[in-house]
Amino acid sequence: KVPVMENGGSVSASTRKAPVVASKDAVFRVYVSPDADWQPRQLAAVLDLNGQTYEATLSPNIESSDGEINSTFNIKVPGSAITTGSSYSVTLFETGGGGPGSNAGSRYPGSGSENLGAEDPRGPLHIVLVPITINGNTPDVGQNRVDSYIKRLTSMYPIPTVEMSVRQAVNYGSNVSANGSGWSNLLNSIYNLRQQDNAPKNTYYYGVLAPTSSAQSYCSSGCVAGLSGLPAANDDYQRGSIGLGVFPDGQDIGSADTMAHELGHAHGRPHTMCGTGESGSGYPYSGGGIGSWGYDLSIDRVRQPTTYKDVMGYCSPNWISDYNYNRIFDRVAYVNGGGFVVPPSDPARLVGDYMSFIVEADGRVIRVNDVHLNGPAWGEESSAMLVDQDGNDLEELKGFYYPFAEEQ
Repeated sequence: KVPVMENGGSVSASTRKAPVVASKDAVFRVYVSPDADWQPRQLAAVLDLNGQTYEATLSPNIESSDGEINSTFNIKVPGSAITTGSSYSVTLFETGGGGPGSNAGSRYPGSGSENLGAEDPRGPLHIVLVPITINGNTPDVGQNRVDSYIKRLTSMYPIPTVEMSVRQAVNYGSNVSANGSGWSNLLNSIYNLRQQDNAPKNTYYYGVLAPTSSAQSYCSSGCVAGLSGLPAANDDYQRGSIGLGVFPDGQDIGSADTMAHELGHAHGRPHTMCGTGESGSGYPYSGGGIGSWGYDLSIDRVRQPTTYKDVMGYCSPNWISDYNYNRIFDRVAYVNGGGFVVPPSDPARLVGDYMSFIVEADGRVIRVNDVHLNGPAWGEESSAMLVDQDGNDLEELKGFYYPFAEEQ
């Protein structure tokens, strides 16, 4: 829910908790408060948006409220009608013969129009879906499955749409265990694949896997469902994630929600404090709640803030908070706009080949394939000591640290 007018006054874009997203399909909910002598009858709420009109009818008999979807005029508007220059007005009309009472307050604004304050995401969310074959098992990436992923992301994320293509499957020869072993190495392989493919900087790679023939056999004692990094805004190397897909036997354990969660990490969003064992890194809502009312346009259902939890936690049912909606929007617009990149002056960070190591949760350091970076190394500078097989120090090396989010 993004209020644009409250109590008869405009809510400026600078004070909103989340943006109105240009080019994104939307529902304008018009709230009414009938006087005590109101006689229920049908009215029409007409939204004028840049001279184009949209309307909805209702016979209001109670004061509108967030949780009662049938207490508001719900006007659907296509994203093509919402631009950064859009202005609007809303007027209530009688659809039949006029009834008793005053028409005061039946139009907003009283005259003219109000700037909507829509903000530009500078394009869709670009995703390459990478099916990963493990032990002969490849997840379902048919059109129906792709459509379900697009539907979930478009409903939840501050984006007008998703451009998702399916890459040729990749055969992965190592084990990826339910307890988390092997996941970091696989994610690193997806990062390297993205570099090898020379993907556009605003394109995210998402690897889907089904390590066994069924979810039941893989997750019978619990399992990791996904993994991602936490890249900074300018770091395009980590614009990728991995997650369980639909298993060969058709079982799906929430792959669309896993994708939304992991891609949230890839947009720099950390976990919220719901089932994750983490503090939430400044997240404003206790228990990982969503803060404001949500609306799932794909099924016309509201999402109650006291019931739903933010998608960046591990709790259900989930939706997205105004807080993370706003921050993901900022990252999407920044990435789609190309960012403002000042090349680092340190020659050690320049484009080129780098040795690559993974530090596992238990402290083990694993050497993985070297990586060629198509852009500067933006990770946090760290030092590492090169030792021989007996543990004797040989040389101190400078490297760049790229954190992973915890495994889901």
